[in-house]
Amino acid sequence: MTSFQLACRIYSIAESVKQQVKELLIESDTHRPHQYGEYTTDEGEQISLSIVISNRYENSYGYLLKILIDQIVNIYDREKGKQVVRYYKEYEVQYLTEKPNFKDHVIIFGPKNIDNLLKKAIYFYLQKHMSKIPDFLRLLIIDLKGNIDSIMKQYPDLQHFCIKDIPDDRTKDVVVKGNQLEQTDIYSRFVINEDTSGDINFLGVSLQDGKIIYVGGDGSIYSRFYFKLDEKIRTIYDLYSKIKKINAFINNLDNYNT
Repeated sequence: MTSFQLACRIYSIAESVKQQVKELLIESDTHRPHQYGEYTTDEGEQISLSIVISNRYENSYGYLLKILIDQIVNIYDREKGKQVVRYYKEYEVQYLTEKPNFKDHVIIFGPKNIDNLLKKAIYFYLQKHMSKIPDFLRLLIIDLKGNIDSIMKQYPDLQHFCIKDIPDDRTKDVVVKGNQLEQTDIYSRFVINEDTSGDINFLGVSLQDGKIIYVGGDGSIYSRFYFKLDEKIRTIYDLYSKIKKINAFINNLDNYNT
């Protein structure tokens, strides 16, 4: 079975658009274009821009989706000049429906800089069908600093951490690697001590199988280790379930009714 490196974020879907998003991502026919916009060329030609669900796989967590998002790029040919080309970007998204935690949440896999295009395309699609669109996807962000003791109880044997904006004229950032770092003096100084600590940029925590997963203060999760597809989804779900258990999210999203 193919293995994958892990990088993702998890978003909560606003209550007011859950049905519309579900119809688009879960209930629509695969390979059917859903127009979210159009592009007008200099010659007046209208080029349709669409969202396409190219594949949908049901699993024990809900549905794993392959989503294509149309984009436009201008290519300049030496002889023909500007050429307008429509192309697509492919997204891998897990729609969570079948587990008690995080129902109607989506996990977007890949580097964080890809999220905006997907979010904008769905927003413009919804705009065609609804009069008012809320902040419909809200990123789950963990309060690492405020819950560090509880997180360490869930994930002892800290392997890696990065601290930013340290209140010291000579030391602004530190990156530390090792084993059981939560038991060290440098951890106490830069993570715990109110006078000498900074903001936690990320924590590298150890899983039971020895793999290290990085939890970012910006809502990102990533790992340099490889995971099988079902293992990847299970790892993310289990991690976020532990975080939810200790109430470590910055915003309580249980009643996300926007």
